[in-house]
Amino acid sequence: FKRISEYRNFVCRPQMARLLNKGNVREIILNADGAWKVTHCPDWIHVSEKSGQLKTQLTVTIDALEQGSGNRSDSIVFSLDDNGYTTCYKIEQYDSSYGEDASLTLQTAQKGKGINLVFIGDGYDAKDIAEGTYLSDMKQQMEYFFDVQPYKTYRDYFNVYTAFAMSYDSGIGTMNTLRNVKFNTMTASSSGRITTDFNAALYYAVDHTPVPESDIDALTCVL
Repeated sequence: FKRISEYRNFVCRPQMARLLNKGNVREIILNADGAWKVTHCPDWIHVSEKSGQLKTQLTVTIDALEQGSGNRSDSIVFSLDDNGYTTCYKIEQYDSSYGEDASLTLQTAQKGKGINLVFIGDGYDAKDIAEGTYLSDMKQQMEYFFDVQPYKTYRDYFNVYTAFAMSYDSGIGTMNTLRNVKFNTMTASSSGRITTDFNAALYYAVDHTPVPESDIDALTCVL
């Protein structure tokens, strides 16, 4: 053994939050086997309780970030009262050109009345959106779609939209490694089959793009 020390049950779950400019409220669980207190918290993060005993559910409120002011990150640091044990909840807030749930038109129909087509991604967190991964992937999927006939021939008849669906976690999990994603998309561990909440994605598309809800039965939504 390189180190032998007393074990204390003291951990924050989840341990990180990522978000865009829009302010947000998150719920966390602080597991502790004694009295605890907050020893560090920046002024743009607000925690519902500054001290407590044992396991506690806390509400963390993060202020909005003014667009153009740059990214910021910091942590809430919790300490056990009777020794030097600490744990933290890290917050990363990204200054992004596209806000959470913002709509973007990828293509406008040049012929006809316009057939509505929406591309939505799942498992993209704030960092993925701010760094351009989400938009790049949606544009790539659009090009894949129109590379196949008959869509290639009739591309000019389509209106194409996306909306920036932010998940709390990045990536798609499995039944054994769950991730907190927007539409509950996951891969079955044994078969590799992907499951998702298609209805939630469909209604998200009409709520956050120019497609009216009256056109939902004719909408093609690619998730």
